[in-house]
Amino acid sequence: MSASHCPHCGLSVTTDTAFCPRCGKPIATAPKPNKSNAGLYVIIGLLLGLCLALLAWIFFSSNKKEDVPPSSTEVKMEETTSTSTLQTSTPTEQTIKPVQMSLWGTIGDSGDVDFEMEGTTGYYSYSRKGSESGRRTLKLESYDEKSGRCILGAYYQGEYIGKFDGIFNNIDNVDDEGEHHYGQSYQGKFLSVKGVEIDFYLYAD
Repeated sequence: MSASHCPHCGLSVTTDTAFCPRCGKPIATAPKPNKSNAGLYVIIGLLLGLCLALLAWIFFSSNKKEDVPPSSTEVKMEETTSTSTLQTSTPTEQTIKPVQMSLWGTIGDSGDVDFEMEGTTGYYSYSRKGSESGRRTLKLESYDEKSGRCILGAYYQGEYIGKFDGIFNNIDNVDDEGEHHYGQSYQGKFLSVKGVEIDFYLYAD
């Protein structure tokens, strides 16, 4: 057991003595810290510090990731996707240049052709070997006014049967005698879904 001294009379006493046996005065001895508890407190403090550091790292890492702008590769992929969507989308009636036709003529060996277009829709019919074809529907697929190329889809009883692919012209000229002539012509090939190609020539004076 360790020894100490009375701060009043100097008598040597043990550390657990509360009052001096010589002078009777209280002996104030500072309690010694518990080494085992102090070590525990140090470990707990270190663990708390590590937890706080980990939480701070996660917080700042997530904020930094949100602020990073998209890479050039991601931007290019988005632009490519948008362009592909536009290229593969079906053109609506508002994006197609309308065309007006009121024609007759021949489709292959068929005669008495009645061919009418009003904007983006129309119809045609013909006779062949004394048999009438019945009215068939026309839908404008594309029309380039500059080149005159016009593609019309053909339908019979709601089913797609082929397309007319040709050059459409609006005739507007003056002859040598000064007379003004107006008219239309549409000629090219009819391409059936069965792979058959048929020449057609349609006109109006």
